[in-house]
Amino acid sequence: MDISEFVKQVKPRAKRSQLDPFKAQIFELRKLGYANWQIRDWLATVGIEVTQESVRKFVVTREGSVATPSRQEGLEAMKRGGEVADTSLSVAPGPEVSNSTTAEPATGAVGLSPKQRREKRADEFIKSENPVLNKLVKKKDP
Repeated sequence: MDISEFVKQVKPRAKRSQLDPFKAQIFELRKLGYANWQIRDWLATVGIEVTQESVRKFVVTREGSVATPSRQEGLEAMKRGGEVADTSLSVAPGPEVSNSTTAEPATGAVGLSPKQRREKRADEFIKSENPVLNKLVKKKDP
């Protein structure tokens, strides 16, 4: 059998996730605050058996490339897919985070990435008069 006969007889395996057809619904559920295990349970009801980790990886790899539809569009898409969506869902507002409770230094931390803020804090710790750090440094330098 040469390659042309093989190509005629065998279709190539599609390199596409089985979650791709449910991409909009998955991101809508994430937007509504559902956890990955809850999304996994919903996928099981529509016949897709995946792990919680598979859902997490799917979301992480595609979160920048998806324009999340509105809640109404997501519900309509679920209805078209054969599922009857519960339109009486309500989402509780998340807790508000006050900036005063953060342990970040107030001077110059605005506009820095989390990594840059950590490095700045570490530099402040090292440069300060820290008795524990000074003891460790003295032990190292005999």
